[in-house]
Amino acid sequence: METYRSLEAHTFFVSGWVQTVYHYTTDAGNYVLKADVRPSWRITEEPHHPWVAIKKDGQIITAHCDCMAGLGESCSHIGATLFKLEAAVRLGYTSSACTDIPCIWNQCFTKNVKPSEISKIKFYKQSAKEKILSSKKKSKPSHEPPSEMEQMRLLSGLASLHQNAVGLSTYKEYCQPFVGLGPTPKKQQLPQSLRQLYQASNACLSIEDFNNLCDTTVSNLKVSKEQAMYVEEVTRTQSLSTTWHDMRLGRITASVAGEVLHHTKNKPPSSLLKKICVPQEKSLQVPAIDWGRKHEEDALYLYSFIHHQGNSNLTTTPKGNIYIAAGAKSNHTNGSVSKCGLLIDDKRPFLGATPDGIVDCSCCGRGVIEIKCPYKYRDSGLQSAITDSSFSLCKDYSLNCQHKYYAQVQLQMHVYDVQYADFMIWTTTDCVISRVNRDGVFICEMLQKLESFWQECILPELLTRRLELKEALLPELPKQPLGPKQTFCICGTSNDTDSDMVGCDNCNEWFHIACLKLKRLPRSKTWYCKTCRHTMKQ
Repeated sequence: METYRSLEAHTFFVSGWVQTVYHYTTDAGNYVLKADVRPSWRITEEPHHPWVAIKKDGQIITAHCDCMAGLGESCSHIGATLFKLEAAVRLGYTSSACTDIPCIWNQCFTKNVKPSEISKIKFYKQSAKEKILSSKKKSKPSHEPPSEMEQMRLLSGLASLHQNAVGLSTYKEYCQPFVGLGPTPKKQQLPQSLRQLYQASNACLSIEDFNNLCDTTVSNLKVSKEQAMYVEEVTRTQSLSTTWHDMRLGRITASVAGEVLHHTKNKPPSSLLKKICVPQEKSLQVPAIDWGRKHEEDALYLYSFIHHQGNSNLTTTPKGNIYIAAGAKSNHTNGSVSKCGLLIDDKRPFLGATPDGIVDCSCCGRGVIEIKCPYKYRDSGLQSAITDSSFSLCKDYSLNCQHKYYAQVQLQMHVYDVQYADFMIWTTTDCVISRVNRDGVFICEMLQKLESFWQECILPELLTRRLELKEALLPELPKQPLGPKQTFCICGTSNDTDSDMVGCDNCNEWFHIACLKLKRLPRSKTWYCKTCRHTMKQ
C-alpha cells in the first residue's frame, strides 16, 4: 500500500482520531481489521469506516474506506489505522495475554472533543516552535522617542514637499486641505411599500371619511424618477429579488393589465384583487410556470444571437424554423440586449412593468423584449398553435390586439418610454419574433381604465385588507358593495354544509362537486379551477 499523505495519517493516529480496532480471522489465515476514524475538522459528523485485509506477515492484501479518497484503496484514514496497529505490535502490546492487560492500547483514543479557548489551541508544529526558540535573537538598538519639536519639524517638512500627503490628514494642524473634498453621496432609498397604507382603523371609517382618505392617499402617492430608477436597478434578478415582490404588491403591473381590462370595476373578481394586493406565501409549482422560468434564459440567449448575427450558423435550440414577422428584423447594427428590473411609472406610481429584457441598436433605437414559452405548444410548434383561436398570434405572426399580451407589451412600452416591443414565442422546435409598435390611442384608453380600477377597487383593499383578513369593509360603501350573503361556486348559491365542495389552490374560490360534474372529490393534493388552468397554459 502506498499513501502519499502518510504524514496526515500519522497525525490522525497521534491525535487519537482512530477508535477501537476490531479484527476477524478468515479461514485462509488472513486478518480483516476495521476501525472508525473521526473526521479531523467536522468532528460532529459520522466517522469514516476504513478496513484492511492483511496476511500474517503483515503484507497488505487490500483496503477500503467510505471517504472520497478511499475509493482508490488508499487514504489517510486507512493509513492511520495501520499506524495504530504498527505501534501496538512494535511496543509489544499485542503479545500480552488478554488477562494481564485488558487491551488498554486499543481503548486509548479521543472520544469527546471539548471546545477550547483560541489561546490554548496550537496552530503550529512543535518542531517549528523549537526552531524559533533555539535561534539567536538579534538585539535591536533602542531609540529614544522623538520630542514634540522633532515631530513638528518632520511634519512641516513633509507638508512643504507635498501639501496633500495622506499621512498629514491624521494631524489636526494639517488636516484642513482634506476636509470637504466633495459632497457626501446621498444614500438611495426605496419608495414606500403600498402594503404600508393599511391601518386597522380604516375599516371603521364612515363612507365620507373613507372617500376622503382615498383622495388624500392618491394625492400623496409619489415616486421620484431617482427612486424609480433605483428600484429598477436593484430588481434586475426579478422573481429572485424580495424587493421585486414587495414593490409589485398593490400595483397594476404589465402582466396583469390585460386581466384588469377584461373585468369591470363594479364587480372585480376576488382572485384578481388577491393576486395584486396579497403576497403569496410560496410560488406556484405548476408545470406551465416552471417551464416558462426554465427556458426564458434559452429564449433570451437565442434572441440576442439573432439580434447580433442573424439566424445563420445557429448553435443553440431550437434548431428548427425561426420566423421573423413583419416589422422585425435580425442582424442589427451596434445592438445590445440586457436584463431589466421593475420600473415604476413616476407619473402614475400605481403602475409598473418588468419586461424580460431591453434591446438597443443604432438602426431601431431602444425597445423592450417580452418572451413567452407556452407549455401547451412546447413540442407541437407554432404551426399547430397558430390554428388555435386562443393563441396570442394571428396567422401572419402579428400579436393579436384583443389578447391580454397586447395590453402587457403596450404598458411596458409606456412605462419604459420606448417606441416598440419585440414579442417572442419560443418552443423546442421553432420560434417567432413579432415587432409590436407603440399604440398611443390604446395606451391612452388603457391608462384611464387602469387608473379608475386602481382607485375604486385596489386602493380600498390596500387600506382595509378586507379580502386578506376575510372581514367586511363597509357594507354601505358604494365603491365596494357587499352582498347580504356570501355566495360560492358557479351556481351563485350560498354554501350548503351538506354538499361536498372543492377549493381552487390558486384563486381560493370554492365549487360544488355536483356543479363541476364530478363524482367524487379530487385525490390530488392541489386542484385548480377551469379558469386558472386556462390562465396557466397561456
